[in-house]
Amino acid sequence: MFRLPLRRVLVVLLMFASSLASAQRTLQIPSQFSSVQTAIDQASSGDTVSIAPGTYTGSINFSGKRIIVQGSANGVVLLPSVPGPMVSFISGESRASLLANVTIEGGAASTPQVPAA
Repeated sequence: MFRLPLRRVLVVLLMFASSLASAQRTLQIPSQFSSVQTAIDQASSGDTVSIAPGTYTGSINFSGKRIIVQGSANGVVLLPSVPGPMVSFISGESRASLLANVTIEGGAASTPQVPAA
């Protein structure tokens, strides 16, 4: 009969549980979350926020996360709830932070301030 030491079995189980906890997720709008920003707030790097076709109100901030925010099909429209920028990439986001298949209407552009050297 083959026997593994208990310590080795526990290490393997912990590694497996850790990999499951860090698995990429797809967060669905509006079936799981009522707003795009709420889903972004709950997302972890590597996750995808998938938005069903429809019109959604409110600006979004990627908050430095390496996530994909995308429309699941054509017809996803983001409208502002207040004047100003609609989408913010201002917290050190990387090229892995993506916004795709979304139409933005009525937002304002802004240029980030670069600190003086």
